Amino acid sequence: MTHGGRPFGAISAVAGTLGVLGASFLPWARSGSASRTSYEVVEAARRLELVDGVWGTLALSWFFVPLLVVCAGLSATLRRPVATATLSAVVGSAAVGLAAAVEASPLDAAVGTSVAFAAGATALVGAGRLAWERRSRP
Repeated sequence: MTHGGRPFGAISAVAGTLGVLGASFLPWARSGSASRTSYEVVEAARRLELVDGVWGTLALSWFFVPLLVVCAGLSATLRRPVATATLSAVVGSAAVGLAAAVEASPLDAAVGTSVAFAAGATALVGAGRLAWERRSRP
């Protein structure tokens, strides 16, 4: 299925990554009277040494999400389905993983985690659909 010449998978993958980007700036957690964005949560966890080693590196990679979202949109514009699917899958997985970590933490999760779950899942579904569309082509 296409929409305006673009495969549905590409549209949903990029829409999901854009949703993750928007969610990343929403409040993700409350501590005391302060609400914190995803970036502030990651930085606080790093400073408090709550994440280290591989997990610390993965947490810091969250700061690359805006760049990855731009790259996913650009790859979709250039009709590069493999790159679009890969970038969308990475962004979607990161969003779902970080949102799950915040939800499981003792912090009071805020709206950003819910939006990140939904947008991340959309990015993952879009990436899967893109892979399916590519596989189904003659």
